[in-house]
Amino acid sequence: MAEGPVNFGKPLLFLVIAGCIGAGFWAYKNWPSHYEGNGWDIDFPNKWEAAPSAIDPANPGKVIANGPLKIEEHGPGVGWVTLNYHGALAFQQFVSERVNTTLEKVDESVEIGHKKAMIFEYEEQEAGYRYLCSAVQRGDAVVIAAIGCKKAFFEDNRTAFEKVVKSVRCSR
Repeated sequence: MAEGPVNFGKPLLFLVIAGCIGAGFWAYKNWPSHYEGNGWDIDFPNKWEAAPSAIDPANPGKVIANGPLKIEEHGPGVGWVTLNYHGALAFQQFVSERVNTTLEKVDESVEIGHKKAMIFEYEEQEAGYRYLCSAVQRGDAVVIAAIGCKKAFFEDNRTAFEKVVKSVRCSR
């Protein structure tokens, strides 16, 4: 007895709909918050808010970000990004002056977005925060991005912070 062709139309439709719903839910829970500045952009973690800072008149282009960490019991995370114009450049010294603190665990052998970069850490003693930072040389300027949290929870969030500081992209 000859049977006709097998039709997978409806089961396949239901699988596609379930896949779209799952992908949409994943994107809602994990998609980074994108921010574009003057010739640079960065991806902060999901549900973070970034806005230009009106608090620091010495740094008019400074952007402040904050939001929840993956483990919400760790409290909020904080971050900032600045665009620093320069002339002749001694890279590490220039960045150290702009951050206004002692740099720790400096790695100058990094490229971010095909640009010369540096990844480092520093600690803010008064507030008890530790930051992971990157400084990316754009040509006429250096984009410094920092993200951190309370010192006790820093190592638990290091991988997420590394994604952020390595997501800086520069254009002129």
